[in-house]
Amino acid sequence: MSDKTILNRSAIPTGKSILNTRRTVAQFAKFYSDRLDAEMNAKTSAKGKERYKQMKLEGLNFIARYQNEIYFTFASYISIRDAKRMVIAQLNKVGQIRTYIGSTPTTPEGYVVSTNNYAIKFVDDDFRKANILFGIQ
Repeated sequence: MSDKTILNRSAIPTGKSILNTRRTVAQFAKFYSDRLDAEMNAKTSAKGKERYKQMKLEGLNFIARYQNEIYFTFASYISIRDAKRMVIAQLNKVGQIRTYIGSTPTTPEGYVVSTNNYAIKFVDDDFRKANILFGIQ
C-alpha cells in the first residue's frame, strides 16, 4: 500500500489538512497496521490470515526502518502544498473572475500553467475538499 493510498484514505477524504508531520508518520504506521488487521480478520483460512500477518510484519518493519524518509516525504508534501497556496494567493490578486461554491462567493478553483505541452495545475484546497466531500454530507 503506497503512502499516497494512505493519504487518500486517511486525512484527505475527511477534508483535514496534514499539519503535524511527526504525528502523521505515527498515523501512517497505525493506519497500515489497522488496515492489515482488517484484511487479516476478513480471511477465513489460517493460510490467508498468516499471509496478511506476514505482510503486516514486513510492512511495519519497512515503516520503522524508513521512518526518516517517510517523515521527509510528508514534510515535502506540506511544503509543496504551502508553496501552491502562495502561488494561488498571488494569482488571485491579479484575477477578476468571480467564482462560487454553491451560492457562496469564493476564490477561483485554481489555475493551469502550460508551456511546451507541459501543464501544471494548482487547485485551491477549498475546492479540492468540496470535490472530495461532494455527496458525502
